Amino acid sequence: DCSFKTVSMSSSQAITVSTTTPEKSILVVDNGSGRVANKLSVPADGAALSPDGKVLAVRIGSALQLQNLETNSKIKGAKLSEEPTFLKFVNSNTLAIVTGSSVFHWNKNDTA
Repeated sequence: DCSFKTVSMSSSQAITVSTTTPEKSILVVDNGSGRVANKLSVPADGAALSPDGKVLAVRIGSALQLQNLETNSKIKGAKLSEEPTFLKFVNSNTLAIVTGSSVFHWNKNDTA
């Protein structure tokens, strides 16, 4: 099922696709080759890729996690009081998070 909720085209290098079959996972598809560059087997509800293609924001319910795709490691995580409805990187370091009542900017380099 390809929809606004399952596909994110926030990077010129790749797109992210949330899949549900055969298992829930996030695919990062390289725009140049059309091949899957990364696959994360996580029960994610959505994802967004940074413009430089190095950081993936993953949403599972009201929990968020930033993942470094180069080192395949977690940068940081947070739990919000309500589920985000929209995620978008405004630059390579900052993720915009929209919920039903708020808008947040979350910098991957901040300690909080």
